[in-house]
Amino acid sequence: MGKKGEQVEHLWEKVFKNDLQGMLLPIVLMALIGVINIFSATYVGSITTDDGLWGYAPKHGLFLLVSAVFGVLLYRYDYRKLQNPTLLRRIMYVTAVLLAAIYFVGVEVNGARRWIPIGRFSLQPSEFVKVGMIVIFAGFFAELERRNKLKDPIWSVLVPLAIGGFVAGIIFFMQNHLSAAILVITTLLTQMFIAGINFKAFITLMISGLIGSYFVIQSIFKKASRPDLDRQE
Repeated sequence: MGKKGEQVEHLWEKVFKNDLQGMLLPIVLMALIGVINIFSATYVGSITTDDGLWGYAPKHGLFLLVSAVFGVLLYRYDYRKLQNPTLLRRIMYVTAVLLAAIYFVGVEVNGARRWIPIGRFSLQPSEFVKVGMIVIFAGFFAELERRNKLKDPIWSVLVPLAIGGFVAGIIFFMQNHLSAAILVITTLLTQMFIAGINFKAFITLMISGLIGSYFVIQSIFKKASRPDLDRQE
């Protein structure tokens, strides 16, 4: 068994020089499968709309190519530079601007205002906001650790939950984007768990929040049912 394991490990090192190259193979395969699926799902409709035989596959492939370029650049970027306070403030400003821009220049599609038109393309700010929140809170918790405040219930629990809840609320109510709002909160909770916050304060706050949410939801349903009762009377 040991010899077989050594042979497999040797074969891996022979084919791939490092783990990144090993990760690239399944990523490329999944990307190609995605392009094929896009082609098979859209080529019939694209013929009727004069978009060509290939449909949306070339546009999807272009997006993949641009994403791959950005991925290589980010891989070569030293992530420790993201702890720079000046850079973190700039990311916060950009995140705030993107959240506000959707209200002023966003386009409503199917009852949801999530996109900003840029020529023939459209930009969805919530996708950038999710990444920005990860970077911001990573720097925030790193700063708390440096100042020995990770166990402070106010700074390690109340402040991040208030900020994350505010951002998630904006995404949900202004953009009608529940999945993005849930992802922001769950990502924040994961970061809090990894950072090692004050879990007693966190659990207490979560229980209080669940109890409060129960009464709020119950009152909303009662108010919603009153007009029907009044009509019956």
